[in-house]
Amino acid sequence: ERSETSIELDVRNPNPPVTEVKDTVLEAGQTWQTAFQTAGMNGTNKGMLELSSVPPLNLGKRLDYLIHYPYGCVEQTTSSVFPQLFLSDLMEISPDKKSAIEKNIKGGIDRLRLFQVPSGGISYWPGEGEADEWASNYAGHFLLEAEMKGYSLPPGYIDQWKKYQRNKASSYVSNNKSFEHPHGKESYELMQAYRLYTLALAKSPEMGSMNKLRENKNLSLTARWCLAAAYQLAGQPEAANQLTENLSTVVKDYKELDNTYGSDERDKSIILETLSLMGRRDKATPLMKELSTSLCSKEWMSTQTTAYTLLAMSKYIGKSGMKSNVNCTYVVNANAPQNITSQLPLKQVDMKIKGEGAGTVSITNNSKGILYARVVMTGIPKTGDPTSSQNDLVMKVDYKQQDGSVIDVSKIKQGTDFYADVSISNPGLRGDYAQMALSQIFPSGWEILNTRLDNTGTSSKTSVPRYQDIRDDRVYTYFDLKAKETKTFRIYLNASYLGTYYLPTVYSEAMYDASISSRMAGKWVSVIKEGPAPKEVSLNK
Repeated sequence: ERSETSIELDVRNPNPPVTEVKDTVLEAGQTWQTAFQTAGMNGTNKGMLELSSVPPLNLGKRLDYLIHYPYGCVEQTTSSVFPQLFLSDLMEISPDKKSAIEKNIKGGIDRLRLFQVPSGGISYWPGEGEADEWASNYAGHFLLEAEMKGYSLPPGYIDQWKKYQRNKASSYVSNNKSFEHPHGKESYELMQAYRLYTLALAKSPEMGSMNKLRENKNLSLTARWCLAAAYQLAGQPEAANQLTENLSTVVKDYKELDNTYGSDERDKSIILETLSLMGRRDKATPLMKELSTSLCSKEWMSTQTTAYTLLAMSKYIGKSGMKSNVNCTYVVNANAPQNITSQLPLKQVDMKIKGEGAGTVSITNNSKGILYARVVMTGIPKTGDPTSSQNDLVMKVDYKQQDGSVIDVSKIKQGTDFYADVSISNPGLRGDYAQMALSQIFPSGWEILNTRLDNTGTSSKTSVPRYQDIRDDRVYTYFDLKAKETKTFRIYLNASYLGTYYLPTVYSEAMYDASISSRMAGKWVSVIKEGPAPKEVSLNK
């Protein structure tokens, strides 16, 4: 309990975890020694060795990103659990970790029930009446793969989903108004090809629709590869080979904010999955190495791209018959040497980091082949990002009293009711924005007043979000933003508990393109018992 009279520091750290990676490639018999520094504050630090006999997946960092990604749309719900289906194909899983993975996957399956609409399709957000075509493909794909791995699905879910998929497949036309959208033609065709792939995976191939799409001589590259996968699953490898004969695997750079939430890496992953399914290791291996480089880079990837790339890489390794052993010795600080062996191509080792500070680790490759070694440090920093920035997105944050006057919240009197107004503007240089997110995490000394419960409602001067997720200490707001448009979102608050707390960074971004973002630096704030009321701040400052 908080004291009514004492001032205390916020002991709940609201900052997101950070990850630092060091890596190398070890020849047979070679030893690598490197220093490391813990990434966060005491009690939050973890260290992991990731050892692989195949080109690395950067699994520790990329999978951690998916699991801890804060937003909860259907695509991100699916992405957080999809790659976890295949972890046991890549590495040995301890009983505790296996139990945690199963819990995550079952939780994802259970949450997906919230998204199915009466048509049988799957919406992007819970409670929306319209199905999202790509989300219906993607989440359905996950559920089918989960069922093949032995997981139970909600009764009737897949039957209703297949009905929706068949209706959409049969009503597809080769020319559509969505072609007007950037990447519209490619996205529209890929949606149909992926839909047909999922039906074939469900052992309900729609051969008429597949043949109709195949007749399109100008079918886009990724759609052609995806359709080939559908034919392969439907037991027609000859058609799959004809579709992909001399077909390129080179995808132009792009990022898509909506439609299929795609990117060039995501599309390459679809191609890799198809090649693995067809047994075309000659073409698959160079593409696998290219995607490994992307995964191991510092390049940002969306949840869709990350999950599909890990999925495709897992299927490649499983289909290629790679069983290269991991055999090495490692030493952390001055501890005794530890020997590691595995019959599977990937091994993760807990470094058992205690406290915070620096250390060293050495790894010796005892195998006859190449060993890919990575040191992955994760932790939660004491304070958040101290910088502000605007990247093709303008954001303004004001804290105001009930009369509308702007106040300085660095010191605010206990019991004060106030609100946060966040105005976000699209400068218009890159057209309309879709699938935008606003993340606001508040100090534990402030309480969020949930207007959906107390009938305060939304001001006529503020905007209505597409979806809003209000939790105990944070609010996630989701919206679209047209070129030159400004939207303002308001959260009502109360300064409830005495103490000094950290107000984390306010952050807005395009969920599928990190180059569109804006953030307001975090700072320390206090809730005080005595003293003057919060100081008004001129709106012109």
